[in-house]
Amino acid sequence: MAYQAIGLGSTADDGTGDTLRVGGDKANDNFVELYTLLGTGTELSSGISASATVVTLAAPTITGVVGGTQTSATITTLATTTVNATTLNGAIGTAAQTNITSLGTLTALVVDDVSINGKVMVMTGDTDDTVTFTTAANGTLSIVTVDDAAAAANIQITADGTVDIDSAGVLTLDSGAAINIEPASGSAILLDGTISVDAGVVTGATSITSTSFVGALTTAAQTNITSLGTLTALVVDDISLNGKVVVMTGDTDDTVTFTTAANGTLSIVTVDTAGAAGNIQVTADGTVDIDSAGVLTLDSGAAINIEPAAGSSILLDGTISIDAGVVTGATSITSDSFNLPITLNGTDGSSTDAGDNITLNGTDGSSTDENDRIVYEDATRTHYEADILKVDVDNVLTGGFGGTDADDGIKASGTYTPTYVGGNFKLAVNGGAHTLAPQSGTGTIIIQYTNNAAAGTITTSGWTVVTGDSLTTTDGDDFMFYLTVVAAFKHLHVVALQ
Repeated sequence: MAYQAIGLGSTADDGTGDTLRVGGDKANDNFVELYTLLGTGTELSSGISASATVVTLAAPTITGVVGGTQTSATITTLATTTVNATTLNGAIGTAAQTNITSLGTLTALVVDDVSINGKVMVMTGDTDDTVTFTTAANGTLSIVTVDDAAAAANIQITADGTVDIDSAGVLTLDSGAAINIEPASGSAILLDGTISVDAGVVTGATSITSTSFVGALTTAAQTNITSLGTLTALVVDDISLNGKVVVMTGDTDDTVTFTTAANGTLSIVTVDTAGAAGNIQVTADGTVDIDSAGVLTLDSGAAINIEPAAGSSILLDGTISIDAGVVTGATSITSDSFNLPITLNGTDGSSTDAGDNITLNGTDGSSTDENDRIVYEDATRTHYEADILKVDVDNVLTGGFGGTDADDGIKASGTYTPTYVGGNFKLAVNGGAHTLAPQSGTGTIIIQYTNNAAAGTITTSGWTVVTGDSLTTTDGDDFMFYLTVVAAFKHLHVVALQ
């Protein structure tokens, strides 16, 4: 009912106001309505109290429609309040609403720093630094982090158990930097149920295909690799292949280099940085064939030794055989100088005799004449000119003879033992301390010694007696050494030339 006011009249006792009965009835009706609304009808509720600004309800039950806007008053707590309303209008001003356990469909919601609106949930970690979850058609989900100041908007997933990502389609990990998959120590990464990656070791892969492998294979034995593509460079132990060059290193800086170039040319170069021992040795279990379409040249800085096995010979041009020092099959031998004894078999197959016709071209380019000397090896061969010197007959030389100086070079260390090879007249340089020993075999050798700036003491060894002048180490000093060996006696005589 509406509030009923008691009519008081215009002035006191003017007869225009309500009678006492009517006034008392209105007062009763108003109180009945208050007691009914705020109590049991006969008693007011004990849970209601009020002050000038606050109305307190002790554990009330609110039913019906609660509406309106509270602009001058605020409900401060609903901790023990039951609201049975079909509609609540206005805002709840108290943050903590522990008795609210469910809500209807909201159009938007903000909980602390989490905003939910439509299909988007935004979580604000700091001012303008957000994580946005967005769902769209087909159940797609987008998670976007934003760091307004830098690029530290990381995503971290920490599980107390396992993390399972089950994709019905392709699972893509797309990163602007590296992708790090880091299992716990002692655990492995399992790919496709078979390939295990543990502490940098990959096992279980039956095949790996790539256009480019970066890094080194740490395991030397790769028995499953049977072919490779075209490599730009390759190092196998001490062998390096690069471009057209193969370098094999036998020791530090001691190398063998194979180089190919235009026209299929091949160069083999050996280098020994410490000396000249960069040898080349070819050993075949069968035969060695060198088939040259052009000239075959053997060029050596020293001797060229061709040594067949014992009992075998060297065959030249398919006809000339050299076996144990015997040359057969040569139809003609031309030389300006023959060394060592030579046996000439005549046209009848026997040793040279009157039945043979042998022409020897001498050192002057003409047939043998008075300017040439031929030495026969025994006295039974009587067919020679009077000017021929025989090794086993006493001869008297009526003419003189000269010799050629053989330069034996600088002697700076070790032992210098002269030989008759090259002649009996030698040149040598004292370039450092060394030892002089006698030659082997009866004869005399004359050596002209010259000191250079590095000259050292010459020690003699193996001589029966040493006579003559004292040696010096003065740069530019010259000496004549006379070395004579007869039977077991060996005499060295020194003459200073300054």
